[in-house]
Amino acid sequence: MKLDYIIVLNPDKKIHGQFPNFKDGKYLGGATRMAAAITIAKENQFSEIILVGGYNEDNGKDKSTFFQKSQKVEDMKDYLNENKIKNSIVTINSLPCTKHNLIAVFNKYQKKFENKKVGILTNKYHLSRALQFWVKLKEEPDFNKLSIPYPILLAAESSAEEDEKYIRKHEYINRLEEELRGINDILLKTIKDYGDKCIRGDLPKFKRIVKKFPSILLTREEMTRKEITKILK
Repeated sequence: MKLDYIIVLNPDKKIHGQFPNFKDGKYLGGATRMAAAITIAKENQFSEIILVGGYNEDNGKDKSTFFQKSQKVEDMKDYLNENKIKNSIVTINSLPCTKHNLIAVFNKYQKKFENKKVGILTNKYHLSRALQFWVKLKEEPDFNKLSIPYPILLAAESSAEEDEKYIRKHEYINRLEEELRGINDILLKTIKDYGDKCIRGDLPKFKRIVKKFPSILLTREEMTRKEITKILK
C-alpha cells in the first residue's frame, strides 16, 4: 500500500551516537524503529515523512535558543539524511508525550490529512496506545469536523530484524506491562502513568515554548484549562 504521509514517532535522542533499543530497564526499540523508517521510506519514495518529537527541556534561565529545538527530531532527520532518503521530510516539534506528538501533527496537518492514506510508524508495543490517542483526538472539537482518516499502523519490527528483545526479555516484559497500564489510563482518564503527563507533570519544563506556540502544542480545550493558564502566566 502506497502512503501519502508517514508519521514517525520519535524513539528518543541518540545516546553515544546510537538510538537506544533499551533504556531505564525497559525495551525502547529506538534503533529498530529508525531502521524501519529507512526501509519504509525507500518503499514509499513519494510519501512525505513527518518526524515528530518533544522539544528540549527548558530550565527557565537559559537565554539561548536551546529550548526552541528538539534534539530528538534533529537526530531522526540527520539519520534519514545520512541514509540518503530522498523523500520530502518535515519535522514537527511538540511536547514530549505521544498524545502531544499527535496534537502537534494534527494542528499542522489536519486539513492535509483529509481523505489521504496516513501511516504511523512506531514499535509494535506502542501502536495500541498511539491508536487510542489518535481515536480520542479525532473526537476533539478541534478535529472532529474534518475527515481525518484512521491511521495505517506500521510496526517497526515488521520491517527491521531484531533479536535483542528475546535475549533481554525481562526488559521487554517491563515495557509491555507499562504500555498496558498506559492504555488503561487512557480508557479510564486517569493520570497514573501516561494520562496527560505533559500537562500534569512536565509542563513547567516547556513553559516558554508553549507560550510561544500554544495553538500548535495544545488543543483549544487545553488552552482554557485553569491549571494550564496558571502555569503559563
